[in-house]
Amino acid sequence: MANAYRKIKFTWPEGANDLQIDPLSDDSDSDLLHASTPECDIFFTKIDMSFGISIFRSVHTFKKHSDDGLIEIGKVTSDLSGGSLMVQSVDKGRILHDEMHPNTALEYKCGYDLFRFADRAEMIPSVSQAEDCTMTSLTISHSTLISLLGADCVERMLSALGLLPSPKVLVHPMPASVSRHLHELIPTGMTGPLRRLVCQARALEYLSALLTHLGCAENGEENSPSRRRARKVFDMLSQVPGKLPSLDEIAAEFNVSARTLNAEFKAAYGQPIHTLMTDLRLNEAHAAIKASTIPLKTLAQQLGYTHTHHFLTAFRRKFGYPPSALRKK
Repeated sequence: MANAYRKIKFTWPEGANDLQIDPLSDDSDSDLLHASTPECDIFFTKIDMSFGISIFRSVHTFKKHSDDGLIEIGKVTSDLSGGSLMVQSVDKGRILHDEMHPNTALEYKCGYDLFRFADRAEMIPSVSQAEDCTMTSLTISHSTLISLLGADCVERMLSALGLLPSPKVLVHPMPASVSRHLHELIPTGMTGPLRRLVCQARALEYLSALLTHLGCAENGEENSPSRRRARKVFDMLSQVPGKLPSLDEIAAEFNVSARTLNAEFKAAYGQPIHTLMTDLRLNEAHAAIKASTIPLKTLAQQLGYTHTHHFLTAFRRKFGYPPSALRKK
């Protein structure tokens, strides 16, 4: 089976040496300390497994915390061995990616994980200075996925994540019951073969939890009518332009009470319906503002805000700075 990646290169800002990581032919793990950037120290842990699974953990420790925006860390380029699934999740902090393959901007944080299916990755990550940031990444080659799950199951999973056709990179809300398997991938107090064995087992546990959540598993609570209904609500609202329908209108569409539907949705996604969808729309707005010159009034209308200042207030409340700050960078 192919390695999860062929090489990963980190190009840091001035004052820090670039870092290239290559996979080893055998199982290996290493703890890498990168020299300080002007704003933070970055600690890396890398674990490669010979059958096409790799794990990275990065810890960004800031020398000074600030609520004023994001710090650009550098550029990351990866050769993903002809096609790999990469999942990135934070259990602390917030990260914005300027993606070049494909061209987009995405933010992820606790409760929102980034999924990529591509033959390569090229991005510039920026990390919020508000707090230290811990990110865990799991990369699995396509051939390994097929060997573990079967071709049909892999296609269903990638389709459910919206990652076909490749290359695709998207952010999805994820319940803590799924993401915690990523956050716990690397055990503490272990080294050598035992640590790699535990990592392997936890990676498989994560895949099982993800498949169940997506409805790709054969049975279980995640395939119950309530979970299927919650996913249908999410899919429907993701396609609605402008103002979101009211909770009562959504409940009538699915022939259940508003209270029941909201509870089912929160059990599946960790937040009530309108809270989550508004949060996702603001993430989309952040990406659109940074990547285009769309007028803020037009964007506010597309997102369903009656007045532009309501949109500006919601944006500042979420990100800690106004939309205009993105276009000054």
